[in-house]
Amino acid sequence: MTTIKRTIWICVMFIFTHIQILFGQSYPIGLSADSVLIPEIPGVFYPDNILTYSIYKPVAYDSLLSPILFAIHGTGGDGANVISHLQDIADRRNALIIAPNIASSGCIRPQEAVYIYLDTLNVCNILGPGTLFFKHLYRHVINKEGRSIIPSYMIGFSSGGQFVSRYMLIRQAYPDSIPIQMAVSADAYFYTFPTDTFNSVAMPWKCGFIPIDYSSFGYCIESDSLFNFFCNEDAVQYYNENYGVLIGTADVQPLNDAPCAMIQGTNRFERAQNFYAFCDSNAVNRGTTLKWGYAEVPGIGHDEFGLYNTKLLPTDSSSIAETLLFDTPHHSVLSIAPVVGFYADTTNVIINTPIHFTNTSFNTIGYTWFFGDGTTSNLVNPVYAYTTPGNYTVQLNGYNANGCHAWNEIRHYITVTNSTGI
Repeated sequence: MTTIKRTIWICVMFIFTHIQILFGQSYPIGLSADSVLIPEIPGVFYPDNILTYSIYKPVAYDSLLSPILFAIHGTGGDGANVISHLQDIADRRNALIIAPNIASSGCIRPQEAVYIYLDTLNVCNILGPGTLFFKHLYRHVINKEGRSIIPSYMIGFSSGGQFVSRYMLIRQAYPDSIPIQMAVSADAYFYTFPTDTFNSVAMPWKCGFIPIDYSSFGYCIESDSLFNFFCNEDAVQYYNENYGVLIGTADVQPLNDAPCAMIQGTNRFERAQNFYAFCDSNAVNRGTTLKWGYAEVPGIGHDEFGLYNTKLLPTDSSSIAETLLFDTPHHSVLSIAPVVGFYADTTNVIINTPIHFTNTSFNTIGYTWFFGDGTTSNLVNPVYAYTTPGNYTVQLNGYNANGCHAWNEIRHYITVTNSTGI
């Protein structure tokens, strides 16, 4: 692009942005609410694909520079409630708060950082990463604000803290393209340890790396769980993330849960300390160093407002949580974990028509394609023709040199007919 063309493009985008603002497309100042329709994967039925959320825009919001703060509430809370606890911070940082209303069970599950969709066409329940939801939410917000990119922060309390922990882990293999500067788990009930065992106790998902048993979810092409991508590369990349743990020192109410949670500690304070200490040591064992942040809020129990707004000294301009979230220097994260993706040049064809599949994976060296009719291929970019009418699910598995793998699947992606129809 020439300098003149680039200048014209910048001017056009500047004018377009301010036209949107003038005509009221952007969010109003103060507290409001909105919803976003999450685009469906072809052939998939979502139990509820409308995500509602609360918004807070401070008076000093800058339409060119202000960041997003994604706020994830705990069980029993909602978006408006968590905004009331973060409003002072948003005013100081000129941050646009986006606070999704997340049920304790349903499409976006705070305790697993995944959504569940039901494929009614051949009865297959599949767990998918919550990053797919949030990237659509992020795109909706930047379009609403007329901006091309907005630096983003994320903080979650209690079960929302669990969500953030697992979200930041899952995004290694299922990236969301959100420019997250820092994400913080606050007073989480327990955490996901990047290991199969901790102190000789098995750590299944959601506690650790042991994948979910897929047998209870009905028929699916892939026999492995979605979470079977976990390997050394995923853990190393996770340890290098812009992520932090925040805990109140008085959050010591005794807990009683599954063995994989109890081995982490008898209360939230112990669990936060043990999680951070394990990851600090395990990162070295895996050939890297932990780049996370960690902060304790003295004298605060399981209190979202107190946790977010307590200052270390009365004269401090920022709270402890605010400092960890906004003042921790951002660093780049080297992508080393396998990420798998693909698309077809056409999805509606008549029989015996060649379909060109394009592989968009990276950090991978080997592949297995499943075309849904019992045929497979190990080519990078195969060309395939279906000989029988039907609706076909396509899946691609990608592997790296160390045997670490991830996979991507589009349910009922290809429709094949005997004729072109009307």
